Parts: sequence; C-alpha cells; structure tokens
Amino acid sequence: DPPPDRPTHQRDVTCRQLARDGRGDARAGGGEVDDGADLGAVQDAARGRPDLLRWTPFLGELPVSVLNVERPDFMQEEDIRIFEDAVAKFFEQNAPPETVDKWRAQHCVDRDMWTKAGEAGLLCASMPEEYGGAGGTFAHEAVINREFALGGFDTFGAPLHSDIVAPYILHYGTEEQKKRWLPNLATGEMVGAIAMTEPGTGSDLQGVRTSAKKSGNGYVLNGSKTFITNGQHANLVIVVAKTDPKAGAKGTSLFVVETDDAQGFRRGRKLKKLGMDSADTS
Repeated sequence: DPPPDRPTHQRDVTCRQLARDGRGDARAGGGEVDDGADLGAVQDAARGRPDLLRWTPFLGELPVSVLNVERPDFMQEEDIRIFEDAVAKFFEQNAPPETVDKWRAQHCVDRDMWTKAGEAGLLCASMPEEYGGAGGTFAHEAVINREFALGGFDTFGAPLHSDIVAPYILHYGTEEQKKRWLPNLATGEMVGAIAMTEPGTGSDLQGVRTSAKKSGNGYVLNGSKTFITNGQHANLVIVVAKTDPKAGAKGTSLFVVETDDAQGFRRGRKLKKLGMDSADTS
C-alpha cells in the first residue's frame, strides 16, 4: 500500500514541469533542467522533491521518469507554444491533484468541468468558427490531449467528444444538424458519446443487435449498450444500430439521440473499473 501520507487515488504523474521535454522550463529543487538533459539529470533534479515522486506498489517511491525526446515540428510553432501554456494553466487551475483524486474516488468528473472547458475554448477546438468551434487544427487538439495526460487527467472524455463525435456531425451531418449540435458541443452544454459496444457482443459491429425501425419521420431504437465513455453526462449520443440485419455493413447506421427528450431512454449505472478510475463509463 502507498505510505499513509499519500492519497489512495494519487495521480501516477504529478510533475507537469519535468514532462515539458525540450523546453528548458522544467524546474526542480530550485534548479533548472536544460534542453537536451538526459534522463539521469532529470531524475537527479527530482530527488528530494516528494511532490515529484510517484508511488509504485513493488518498488516504493521513485523519481518520475520522462522520455527525453525532441518535440515534433508542429509543437515548435510560436502559436502552439502560447496555446500550450494557456491550456496548462487552465488544467493547473481547474484540475489540481486533489480535484483529480476526488474524481477518481467518485469514478466520474464533475459535470461543470465540461462547461469550464467549453468556456476556455478547449472543446471542439478544431471545429470551424461558423459552428461555434475555435477554428483550430488537429494540432491544437493534440496539445489539449497531451496536457490531459501530463496532468494525470487523460480519462476525461473530451477527446472522444471533440475528436470523434463532433467530426462525425461536421462531415456527415446536414447543415441544420451542424448548426443545431456543434455550437452546443463546443460550449459543453451538450456532452457527446458513441454507443457502440453491447452486452455479450463487444465492439463487433457485425454482431450489433440494437435495431432501428422506421416510424413516421424518425426511427424507433430498441437495444442496450455498455462501456460507453461519457455515459453519465452525455446528452447527445451517436448510436450504432441495425436497419437491416440481412444487409451486413450496409444495414448498419448511426443515429443521433438527444437523450434529454428521448422517450424510453434509460441511463445505466456508473461502472467501477480496475483502472481509469475517473473515467465516466456506463
């Protein structure tokens, strides 16, 4: 077990500074780790700093290890560096270690984290401005996701929300659908999810049993899904369902469900997992 003075749900990595590889701004013990410093130098800088250590059940406390690799070219650009600093500051203010520990203990992030991220422009950063996005590129999404990981907060479902759900709507939705859903995803008013996996079926889309039958100008969905990321907070869910079980892949479709007004929709229990404790999974 971890020492009594360490929280049970402590983050594996608590050192964002030392993980800033190749930037020359990693500080520890009052000293500075220069660009190009090898792993040993980084570990030496961390010694004597209990806040930069991580607990392992087999080896006890060890200095946090980082990969001493060169930053990719796109992360050398000035606007990306400025954006990276802004994102890091947001997480330091809104997802400090004690808050992440709380989320791990409750097996879910707080709902207001979505609206805070939306207000900061960290949701749907690569979506066009005309649809409420920030008008950035996938490079900006990569920076956001990297900062999630550096803060021990990589279980937050925003990457799925911004990088999978929103692009589905952008590339395949009608103009009306884009204007209706994308701005709300960008602000965090709506939380996106994809309902694919089913009990007893897994992610084998050929074996999906959820059906979709035409009814008037819409469809009636019937089925169950499980292991859904953002399952507790999601109110805009892309559901994989069969319109024609005999047609194979061509009989499988994606349906967008606004859960707040969906008759018959029932949200499952919040799942406890062996890892990724703070991930919202249902």
